[in-house]
Amino acid sequence: MNYSGSSLKSAEALLATLNASTRSANATRNWLTYLQNSGKFGTVIGMPSVAFAGTVYVQGIPSNLHHIFTHESAPLREIVKATMCYSNNFLSERLGDMLGGPYAVAQFVRLSAGIPANEYSLASSSGLGYNRVTPNAMMKLLRAFRIELARHKMTFADVMPVAGVDRGTLENRFDNDFAPGSVVGKTGTLGNTDAGVSSLTGEINTNRGKLLFVIFNQRGNVSRFRSFQNYFVSVIQGQFGGPVSLGYQPTSLDVRLARSRVTYPSQKSRRDE
Repeated sequence: MNYSGSSLKSAEALLATLNASTRSANATRNWLTYLQNSGKFGTVIGMPSVAFAGTVYVQGIPSNLHHIFTHESAPLREIVKATMCYSNNFLSERLGDMLGGPYAVAQFVRLSAGIPANEYSLASSSGLGYNRVTPNAMMKLLRAFRIELARHKMTFADVMPVAGVDRGTLENRFDNDFAPGSVVGKTGTLGNTDAGVSSLTGEINTNRGKLLFVIFNQRGNVSRFRSFQNYFVSVIQGQFGGPVSLGYQPTSLDVRLARSRVTYPSQKSRRDE
């Protein structure tokens, strides 16, 4: 992942990475990290390298290409988990593009969750810019999302960060002796738009069961907003008998993203190659 929307730049980076003599130290580190987390570390001898005589260029896909293999990324749920944990705007935009852009995302959400058009509009798939979502609309979205996840035998913790457990935006929140692993949610931060915005939405677990919550703060200091959110969620948990861990067992994001595979035209899939 080079976080570039340019096909040419991505191709040039790939060409440089395949050749060991031009490969960057960072690319080598990422390769070794992949081997370690995919269980392949002890199976590779030496450092692979491919040399090319020509240069790279961008064009349409010719009809006479010979299909050698297909490299598939980690499953979408793992990519979404990583995107949500670190609130990665670049990946959010790319995932939104796959659905047709901000308008298509908003239309899908409104239809799926029964949200009126005047309560949900998006300027971007990542949340950057002037997006307009009411707390009521977000609560409807959370409920619809929970139902959809359950259909696939998943929970919020499968695709969203668990506070005090997962690395990322919630790594150091709700992490005291009583609360770690009791909150799963998604942050939203805009330092300048609407004079400062901070949001936190998700699910909390208590001695009396699970509760969905939506907190939108705007026009103020983001750090103070976060402190208020931490306090408010803790108070609600206290009113329902105190926080209870969700029982979530974390898997590192490096391991999740190493779950790729190579598929050959005449052979079965080969995991983690």
